[in-house]
Amino acid sequence: VGEHKLARYGRAFLEVLNAHAAASACTDSSETLDHTLGLFRQGLNAQTIADRRQLSAATVMTHLSRLIADGKLGLGEVIDLPESELDLIRDTLMEGGTGDRLKLRPAFEKLGGAYDWGLLRCVAADLERSAGVDL
Repeated sequence: VGEHKLARYGRAFLEVLNAHAAASACTDSSETLDHTLGLFRQGLNAQTIADRRQLSAATVMTHLSRLIADGKLGLGEVIDLPESELDLIRDTLMEGGTGDRLKLRPAFEKLGGAYDWGLLRCVAADLERSAGVDL
């Protein structure tokens, strides 16, 4: 693009691009969550969904935690642990929480890394949803 066209149309062109990007970001987020939810509902686990969608398993677990937070999935659908372990994780998350937010790092460290970040994120999402706190 030459200087004349850039000076004349540059600002309008950027406004159109920025508006499109903002609209796409909102749509893409809900679409990607819905896509993950659909695959999960077909019985696929997080790693298989990640492989199929060319995402990391951590990203898929983040999707699942957001779906739990939104009430579209229950914790028990995503995480298969005995209630005693879930209670331990919940208690540990609540001990490390400050204000309205549950902090994952203190729980991860106190539990000695026995539970991965995705699992902790899902349990935290369930706790925060049941308490009426936004993630």
